[in-house]
Amino acid sequence: MPATSQAPQPPAPTALDEQYRKAHDHLQTLEQEDEVRARFVWHGVGLDVLVSHESHNRRLLRIDADLGCLPYSAEGAAIRDRAIDQLKQLAAWDHPGFSLDLSQAGRVSVRSSTVLDADMTMDGVFRALSIVLLDIGPGLIGLATHLK
Repeated sequence: MPATSQAPQPPAPTALDEQYRKAHDHLQTLEQEDEVRARFVWHGVGLDVLVSHESHNRRLLRIDADLGCLPYSAEGAAIRDRAIDQLKQLAAWDHPGFSLDLSQAGRVSVRSSTVLDADMTMDGVFRALSIVLLDIGPGLIGLATHLK
């Protein structure tokens, strides 16, 4: 039998791909008062996303991530130092609407808020989400790998 050539298979969908497909199938356009919430894991980082109505011509895309806790020095000074270095790099990131919080208990969380046009479609929302994740992603992923 002659060998048949098979077309390369696309990569398995990621959690973000699945969220996009679900949202796209159900929400082609956003009504003025619509609020959209999603929770998914992106490169091992849990994200909570909210798209909310802010004013008659604006929406807000908010991304929250709880990255974990800083390791204690007793768990390894080198591990803690690497985590603190990653934390400092992410804290120095200058982007409007970005904030980083370190609680007294050592828990690290971040928030990114981006203003969108009120008439933006779901495709536009996911483009904006992708751009934000590409911007802050390396810092989030780098820090999350050093937290517990």
